[in-house]
Amino acid sequence: MKNKWLWIYWPAALIFIALVIFAIPEYIAISQGGPSFSFFMWTMSSKWPLWTFFWGMLVGGLAVHFLWHWMPKKEE
Repeated sequence: MKNKWLWIYWPAALIFIALVIFAIPEYIAISQGGPSFSFFMWTMSSKWPLWTFFWGMLVGGLAVHFLWHWMPKKEE
């Protein structure tokens, strides 16, 4: 294996991209006095309680889809 730390680059990049995708609309909403993401989630959950359950199903389904058959290679 050429680089032992290569496995950390992809998750770090994905976390960084997710934070940027979250931060830009959140900044725009807060600076312009609009509803933030947390306020939107709270409003949707209060009007339709299954909203958070379906988000959990979506995130869990993606986790199973991407990580179900993941098995790191053993070094000999």
